[in-house]
Amino acid sequence: MDDTGYVSEDGESKDLYDFVMKVNEKSAPIASWHARQNIHPATTKPPLPEWFTGDLWTPHPDPAKAAYAWKFVCRKDDLISFSTGVKGHPAPLERSITSADKVRAAILIGNKHQQPLILVELVDGVEPSQQLARELWEQTIEPANEKVQTHIRVAKTHVVLVPANEFIRTAKGSVVRKHTEEKFRDLVEGVYEKHGDKWQEAKERYGSISALTEITVEIN
Repeated sequence: MDDTGYVSEDGESKDLYDFVMKVNEKSAPIASWHARQNIHPATTKPPLPEWFTGDLWTPHPDPAKAAYAWKFVCRKDDLISFSTGVKGHPAPLERSITSADKVRAAILIGNKHQQPLILVELVDGVEPSQQLARELWEQTIEPANEKVQTHIRVAKTHVVLVPANEFIRTAKGSVVRKHTEEKFRDLVEGVYEKHGDKWQEAKERYGSISALTEITVEIN
């Protein structure tokens, strides 16, 4: 797959891999997706279809454990696809920003743009202000920027605050990213129009782009 690396919470750059399930005689008894499609090596003519799960994983940092221990990172559709062609994993930066006392939730936006923007939902009783946006950037976002790839670092001009309870959520309380982005599209585009949509300097750019990798995981 064409993928991207990501920077973990400890600041280490790692590759992401798409989890692709294949089926053979040994794995057929536990290959539930293939079974639901009535696909079995004994009865189906090759080539046998593969199941692209859309889950992205990274191997254990210890090479001795990497053969059997992997960490789930995110769904493939959670990645941000910038107009420059690179991708970014938003969760580490979003988690750092959400840890601030006055922040309830945060969404990193950047699809079809050259640079990211952070949309921040505040907690009850806190109102958006330019002063608060500056404080949040200086105290939380700027330090978090140092731990992520250059192309997903947030500029101080691209911090948007909204009042509490403005994000769209599911019945369980999870933020619905796509619908929330759509709700604030005009506000977000206004920031890009006012403050620009710029890619990093070349000397930073080339150091932040991960090599493309291709891998599938076969159940043996």
